[in-house]
Amino acid sequence: MASEEKTRTKQAEPQAPRVETTAAPTGKNALTVAKASPPATRSAGSVAIREPLARARDRLATMAGGSSGLAWSFVLIVVLPAIFAGLYLAFIAKSQYVSEARFVVRGAVEPMRVGSTVPGVPFSVDNQESHVVAAYVRSRAMVEAITKTIDLRAMYPGLLRDPVFGLAEDSTIDQLVAFWNKQVTVVVEPISSVIRVTVRAFTPEDALTLSQAVLRESERIVNEISVSGRTDRLQQATAELRNAEAELRGLRAEVERFRDQQGTIDPTQSAKDRFEGLTKLRDERATLNTELLAVSNRLSADSPVIRVLKERLRSMDDKIAALEAALLDTPNRPGAVNQASLAAAADLEARRKLATERLERAELDVQNARLELTRQSVYVLVFMQPTLAQEYSYPMPFAHTAIVAAVLLMGWSICALYVRGIRARTR
Repeated sequence: MASEEKTRTKQAEPQAPRVETTAAPTGKNALTVAKASPPATRSAGSVAIREPLARARDRLATMAGGSSGLAWSFVLIVVLPAIFAGLYLAFIAKSQYVSEARFVVRGAVEPMRVGSTVPGVPFSVDNQESHVVAAYVRSRAMVEAITKTIDLRAMYPGLLRDPVFGLAEDSTIDQLVAFWNKQVTVVVEPISSVIRVTVRAFTPEDALTLSQAVLRESERIVNEISVSGRTDRLQQATAELRNAEAELRGLRAEVERFRDQQGTIDPTQSAKDRFEGLTKLRDERATLNTELLAVSNRLSADSPVIRVLKERLRSMDDKIAALEAALLDTPNRPGAVNQASLAAAADLEARRKLATERLERAELDVQNARLELTRQSVYVLVFMQPTLAQEYSYPMPFAHTAIVAAVLLMGWSICALYVRGIRARTR
C-alpha cells in the first residue's frame, strides 16, 4: 500500500522538462543543444492554431475532391460523347452524296424592281414566281408528287442501318416531309433570283434522280401557274365582253322605246332641223314684211297685191307659231321636242357611246387573252443541270466531331460555372 501511495505522489508531482542532447557533426568538443518541450501554460494557444489549420486542411481536401469530380464530369460529358460521335460518323453513318442544280424562272412580264434610289446601292428584283417555286419544293405537295413515281422511303436507309441520319420504314407523310426538308436545300439569290437546289442522298444515282425529279416538278408547277393565270384572264375578259354586250343591248332597246314614244328617230337632230326651219321662216317673214311695207306706200290697202302679201304673212306666222310650240312647249303628243326629251335623248346617246367603247375594249381584251393563252409567258430556264457526285460530301467525321465537342464543351462549361457558383454561396 505504501508503495502505491508513493507511486501516485510521484505521478501527481510536476515533472521537470526533458532535455535531449544532440551531437554536433564534429566529433571533437561536441556541443549539446537542449530542446525543451513547451510548458503546460502554452497548450491553449497551440489549440487555437491547430483548429484553423485543420479547417484549411479539410477545405483543401474538399477542393481536391471537387476537382476530381469536375474532371470526371468533363470526361463523361465532353470526352466520351465526342469519341462516340467521331466513331459513329467514321464507321457507322452512311455516306451522303450531293447533287446540285440551278435554274431561274422567267416570264413575259418585267418583274418589279425594289431598291434604293441612292447612287451606288443596287436594285433587287422581286420575282414572285421564284419564291413560289422555292416554297413548293419544300412543301408536302412536292413530296406527294415525287412519291407517285419514286419510292422515297426505299431510297433512304432505315433506322437500324443509320439511327441518326436514317428514315423509319413506317414513317408517316409528315415525318417524310420533315426528313425531305433536311435532305433538300433551296436558296433563292436576292439579286438574280436564281434558284439553287441541293439534294442529298445515300448514293450518287439517287441524288441525281431526286434532283431531276425536283426540276421536273418545278417546271410542271410553273406551267400550271402560267396556264391558270392566262385562263383566268381569258375568262375574265370573256365575262366582261358578255356584260358589255348585255349593257349595249339594253341601251339599244331603251333608245328604241324612246324613239317610239317621241315619234322621231333622233330627237336632237329633229330639234336641230326644226330650229333651222324656224330661222329660215323668220328670215322669209322679215323679207316679206319689208316687201309689204314697200308696196303699201304705192298701192291702196284693197289692192290684190297687198292682200296676197298679207295672206302670205299670216300663213308664215302660223308656221312659225307651230314650230315654236313644238320646240318650246311640252305637249304630250308624238313628234313634240322639248327640253326634257332633248336631255333624255342626250343621256341615252352618251350612255350608248360609253357602252360601245366598253364593248370595243372588252373585245380587244379577249383577243389579247387568247393570244397569250397560245404562248408560254412564264417558263423555267435551267442553266446548270443536276450533277452526278463523284465522292461523298456528308458526313465529315473530323469537322462534325469538332462541332459536337465544341457544343458539349460549351454546355459543360456553363453547367460547371453554375455549380461552382451554387457551392460558393452555400458555404
